[in-house]
Amino acid sequence: MHPIENSPQQPLNRLGNERSPYLRQHANNPVNWWPWCDEAFATAKALDIPIFLSVGYAACHWCHVMEHEAFENHTVATILNDHYISIKVDREERPDIDEVYMTAVQRMTGHGGWPMSVFMTPDGKPFYGGTYFPVETKGNRIGFISLLKQLAAAWHTRRSEVDDIATRSTDELSLLARQRPLAITGLPPTEQDLLNAAVDDLSERFDVDFGGFGGTPKFPPHHALRLLCTIAATTHPATKRLLEDTLDQIACGGIHDHVGGGFHRYATDQHWFVPHFEKMLYDNAMLARVYAESSVILARESFLTVATRTCDCIVRDFTDPTGGFRSAYDADAEGKEGKYTVWDYDELVGVAGITFATTYRAQPKGNWRDEATGHPEPTNILNLGSGIGDVQYPESSALMLETLDTLRQMRDSRIPPLCDQKVLVSWNGLMIGALATVSAIAKRPDLLRAATEAAIAIERHCIVDGILKHSVIDGFVSQTAGFLDDYTFFIDGLLDLYAVTENPEWLALAKRLADQMIEHFTDPDEGGFFFTSEAMHERLIVRTKDVFDGALPAANNVAMRVLHRLGGTYSTLANQHLNRFIGVLQRAPSGTATWINAIIVSHLETCVRIQGEQKVYVTAGDRTVIDVPLQIPKGWHIPLGKLDMRAQTDLEATLGMPVYAAPNPDLIGIEGYIGSTVISLPLHVDDASPAGNYTLNITVTADICTDAECRPSVDVIATIAIIVA
Repeated sequence: MHPIENSPQQPLNRLGNERSPYLRQHANNPVNWWPWCDEAFATAKALDIPIFLSVGYAACHWCHVMEHEAFENHTVATILNDHYISIKVDREERPDIDEVYMTAVQRMTGHGGWPMSVFMTPDGKPFYGGTYFPVETKGNRIGFISLLKQLAAAWHTRRSEVDDIATRSTDELSLLARQRPLAITGLPPTEQDLLNAAVDDLSERFDVDFGGFGGTPKFPPHHALRLLCTIAATTHPATKRLLEDTLDQIACGGIHDHVGGGFHRYATDQHWFVPHFEKMLYDNAMLARVYAESSVILARESFLTVATRTCDCIVRDFTDPTGGFRSAYDADAEGKEGKYTVWDYDELVGVAGITFATTYRAQPKGNWRDEATGHPEPTNILNLGSGIGDVQYPESSALMLETLDTLRQMRDSRIPPLCDQKVLVSWNGLMIGALATVSAIAKRPDLLRAATEAAIAIERHCIVDGILKHSVIDGFVSQTAGFLDDYTFFIDGLLDLYAVTENPEWLALAKRLADQMIEHFTDPDEGGFFFTSEAMHERLIVRTKDVFDGALPAANNVAMRVLHRLGGTYSTLANQHLNRFIGVLQRAPSGTATWINAIIVSHLETCVRIQGEQKVYVTAGDRTVIDVPLQIPKGWHIPLGKLDMRAQTDLEATLGMPVYAAPNPDLIGIEGYIGSTVISLPLHVDDASPAGNYTLNITVTADICTDAECRPSVDVIATIAIIVA
C-alpha cells in the first residue's frame, strides 16, 4: 500500500499550514476554521461569541461524512462564520483536549464518539455537545443548521441560562474527569476476587453466538482478551471458551483483512462482518499480541498465523522513513468507504478462482449492505462466516497464502486511502511490544528488527533534551511534550524489547522515562497519575486522571503494569497506588482489566527480593558470589524446571552460570520450590576493571502455581549496583 497525502493547494482557512493530515483535510472548507490556539479563544472573547469545537481524526469515516454534508455546505459555513469561532482539533495530536471534552459529551448525552461536536464559552466551558449531526432535522434528531441557529439565539437572548449551564457542566466535569479513590465494600478484595468478578462480568455479557461482549457496533475487546489470555493459562475452561470463540469469530469476519493482513477498526454488525474500513495502528498492535500469546496457551497454530500476518501488514504498510510506525489508514478511498478493500465478484474469480470466491463467501451480486442507507452493495467483503470451533483458517495453507499475496499486489495498484503519517509515541510503544512478543513466539528475527528500529527512531527523534515528545510527522518533532500514555506505552514496549533482546540499554531507558513519569504526572494527594504534567503541558479547564480502559488501555493502568515489571521500589509504588484505588477496581473489574492484569504480574514480582541495600562492593580481580533470594507467597510454589535467571552487567567481568538451590524437601507431592529459595550468581571481576559504579541487571523468569493453577511465565527485573573500589 502506498500512502497518499491530502495537501490542499489553496487553503481557504487557517488549517493549511498545520502538520496534522486531519486538519489539512479541512483546509479547503468554507468554514473559517482555527487550530486550537490562544488567539482563537482571545478572538471569541473579544467578539463575545461562543466557540464550536470539532474533534476527529484522519481515518474516521463519520468525520468525513460530516465534513462533506456540513462543513463543505455554504449555508452551514455562513452560520458558523457569523456566529461562532470554529476550532478543529485532531484527537490524536491533542488527546488531552479530546479526553476533557469527550468526558463532557458523555456526561451530556450518555455516549461519545467522533466526530465530536462541542459548543462552549470563550473560556472553554462546554454548554452543549454531541457527535455527528445530520445537516437537516431527521425525525427526532435535530439537524445541524437548526442547532446552530438555536444555540446562537440562546447565546444572545438567554445568556445567563447558557452561562449557568456552562458553569455547572464544568463543575461536574472537574469531578468526573479526575477519578478519585472509592471505599471498598465489605472485605478487601483479593487478586482472585477481582479476577473472578471480571470473568463473571464478561461471562454475563458474552455473545454466545458470535463472540465478543455486547451488541452492535462491535469493537475488538482488546483489554478483556488480554486479561482472558492471562487467566486462560490456568485451568479455567469457561475462560478459554470466551477467549477462543471471540478470537475465532474476529479472525473469520470481514473485520479481518484476509488479503493484506491486520484488522479494520470495528464491525457495524453483530457478526464481525461489515467493518468500518479504517486501519489503526493500536488495534493491530493489541490484537497481534493477543493472537500470538493465545496461540501458545490454546495450542492454536492458526492464531500465530493471524498474528504474524498482522505484523507483516504493519511493517509493510505503516513503516515511516524514520523507522517508526504511522498511525492509520482511512476508511474511504476515492470518496467511498471501503472501495480500496472490497472486491467485484468477476474480478475476484478471474484472479483467484471460483473455489477461493466460495471459501471467502463472495456473491455474484455482492454480499453486504451500506450501514447508513441499508442499500445492497455490488461488491464483496471477504469473510469466512461463523468462526465458532477449532477453525483452521485457509490462510494457513501455502497455496492460499500465495493467492492472497497475488490479490494484495493487485489491490496495491488501486488508489489507496489517505495515510495519517503521524508517528505517535504511545501507539508505537504498543506496536514495539507486540512485534517483540510475536517475534519471540514465531521465531521471526525480522519482526524483532522492526521493533528495534522503531524504538531507536522514537529515542532518536522524540526525546529532546531528555524530555519525551508526543509525536513526529514528516520528520518534524511535535513541540507538545509526551502525555502519560506516551510514557507508559513506550516504557511497556521497551520492557518487552528488553525481555527478548536482553539489551540493557532498553532497560536503562525504560527506567529513566519511568522516573520522569513519576516526577511529572503523579497525583500526590489522591494517588494515581494525571494524563498531563503541570510543568510540561497547557492547562485546560480540568486536569484528567482516568483508570477505565477505552479504545486504548487506560494510561494509569499501564503505568501500574510497568512499575510492577520494573520491580523493587517501583513495584512498591504501584502497590501504594493500588491501595488507594482498589475500591474502583472492585466496582468495575472488567472496566479496569489492564490494571487487574498488572496485579497478576505483581504476584510474581513479590517472589523476588534482594536483601540489603542492593549494592555489592568489589575490587578488581575479585571472585565473588551474588545471592538472589526468592520469597514465594504462601499457597504458591514454583515447579521444578520452571525457574530461570539471566544476568547482564556493564562491568568488565565474567558472569558464571546461575546455581539454583535444591528443591524444598517439605513440598509434599510436587517437585519444586516453596517458601524461600536462593539463586547464586558467580562473578569474576577482571583484573583491569577500572574503579567506578556499575549495574548488574537480573531477570528472573518463573511459573508460579497453586495446587490447582499456574500463572503464565513473567519476567521480573531486579537491579544491583556494583561498586568497584
